Amino acid sequence: MIEALFVTTATSEPVENVDAWRHTMGPASHVTFDINSVPNDAAILDAAAAVKPAVIFYTGATDGPGLPSDETLRRLRKIAPSVILQGDFGDPPWWPMMKHYREAECFDLMVAMDGVKTCPADLVTLTPFDIDKFPTDPTERPIRCGFAGNLQGRPYWRELVKNGQAVDARSSFIHQFGAHVRVRVRETAGAYADYIAFMRSCKMILNTSVAGSGTAVHVKGRTLEASFSGAAVIDSTESPLREWFPPEMFFGYRTSEDVWPILLHATEKEIAGKAAAMGAYAREHYHPAKIYGQIVERLGL
Repeated sequence: MIEALFVTTATSEPVENVDAWRHTMGPASHVTFDINSVPNDAAILDAAAAVKPAVIFYTGATDGPGLPSDETLRRLRKIAPSVILQGDFGDPPWWPMMKHYREAECFDLMVAMDGVKTCPADLVTLTPFDIDKFPTDPTERPIRCGFAGNLQGRPYWRELVKNGQAVDARSSFIHQFGAHVRVRVRETAGAYADYIAFMRSCKMILNTSVAGSGTAVHVKGRTLEASFSGAAVIDSTESPLREWFPPEMFFGYRTSEDVWPILLHATEKEIAGKAAAMGAYAREHYHPAKIYGQIVERLGL
């Protein structure tokens, strides 16, 4: 059992990484900061001093007035081996910050959890999730294909299109399929169990692997969540997902025209076969104990 402290942005995604640690590796404390507010470095350092963890995980952002200072990050590193764990390191806008943190000696290890092996991280892996949150019992799946994630709502997106205003490329990709893809916009404060329940109601999950900047593709955590939920994955053949899963385990598309035959004509047997194969592979190879085990091994813990 290894005790950890997580220092992260005040967003919902890092909570799942914390829970994945707690249920597989040992106790974990969690302190957050708001990147758009005033810094709370003193509270972060107080938490680290009180917990005296064996390892510290940090998840941040490229900029913002609320980011912890380099000095604070170095002080954390003196308390315990410190790891920056990010899901965006495959996105080039992150690379100047990575270079800065290296030169400032803020971390012992830089870990990318978005599967882009060409990024300048020390270790590249996938996102750790608490798989105990994903039931394995059979369930009815009334939705043939769904999408769940950060997206512009369809009415808002249509209004932008009608007015000739700029629209998010990911939203445009998903919404072009209309009623053939049931959309659930991810809620920033919603219950994670509801998100999982939606995925478990879908036979297939359509994914867009485009990173936040729109200039790169990476392995979305959504693809693992879909696999753990028992849904088949439809993902871009440009995504590095094919480097982490045998490509025959998921449906691949190069353009949106390739998606239509999958949505309309994939058989129930084919869908169920891919879902079962990818789900089993994900649980065996990307169990959070294996992902975190790689990290603590690198740290010599």
